[in-house]
Amino acid sequence: MHVRHAILAVAAALSAAAAAAEPTTVSVGVCEMPGIFEFEGGEPTGAIADVWADIASRAGIQSRFVPERNIAALIADTAAGRIDVLLGPLAMTEARERQVDFTHPVMMSGMRIAVPGGPDRPWLAPLLSLVSREMLTVVLAIIALVIVTAHVLWFVERIRNPQAFPAGYREGVWEAIWWSISTIVTGGCEDKPIETTAGRAVAIVWMLGGITVVATLTGTIAARLTAEHVTGSIHGPRDLPGRVVGVMEESVASESVRARGGSVMVYAKLEDALAALRAGEIDGVVYENHILQAMLARPENASLRLVGSIFDTYDFALAVPPGSPLREPLSTAILAAREDGTIARLMERNLGRHE
Repeated sequence: MHVRHAILAVAAALSAAAAAAEPTTVSVGVCEMPGIFEFEGGEPTGAIADVWADIASRAGIQSRFVPERNIAALIADTAAGRIDVLLGPLAMTEARERQVDFTHPVMMSGMRIAVPGGPDRPWLAPLLSLVSREMLTVVLAIIALVIVTAHVLWFVERIRNPQAFPAGYREGVWEAIWWSISTIVTGGCEDKPIETTAGRAVAIVWMLGGITVVATLTGTIAARLTAEHVTGSIHGPRDLPGRVVGVMEESVASESVRARGGSVMVYAKLEDALAALRAGEIDGVVYENHILQAMLARPENASLRLVGSIFDTYDFALAVPPGSPLREPLSTAILAAREDGTIARLMERNLGRHE
């Protein structure tokens, strides 16, 4: 009898051990983003997909992926317990902590700005801002006035004042143009005196008009440079005030932009925000640096670039429903993957060196 009981006990222990060895299947909420997490041929790929595969293996769990349209839907599903793990990783904030539980941080990152254009050259932007239809109109008008004034002055001075304004058309008009430019720039041209009454009348009109011409040119340049400073290219977070900036729905980027005086344009997907940026509908896109790095590496975003340094840094973690028993094993697996450098290697392999 005792032998029978011993055999049954051993069999029960073996059965329990076998059951414990079988991986637990959990529902994992994901939001597809190229380069970060996406499905190719039904298999998950991307930087976060590789990180999750390592964490899940260490925690002894299997995954059933549940795609959602955006982060807001993922947070709602996690808070309601409809999914077991929000893959993210999600920026850890006080407001989100009130809705879900976070594991230990997977990584640290922060906000970054994407803008149109090639390599960032802050010194070049003000110069390029001067190239405009308005500026071209002003310059052409000044050139036309100089030429007209020079012709009138040469015509009235050429007979009585050939020393200053030769009678020959080419030589005479050139000297008159020189006089006109010198007068508008320096206020006079002492080596070319005006001798006729008609010539002096032209000179008086040109001198007085020159004040207006110079003021117009100076004002136009100042206005263009001021416009570049206020609404021109973005070179970092200090340039966000007054700009229309694309962010994702329920993203911490919204708070970052508003806190710096920017105007927020909300998009359901990051791809939509970047498409609007390429089309010139917004001035920039603010989002998490590691995700923007992956997105801007794609061919369709070759015309975009990242500017400035990372700002408003956050810890990024996985999220689970409040009170979830998965929090502890996932946190343990994350700590192990961070300590042996696995997460850093996987992120760098997929996205390049983290800036």
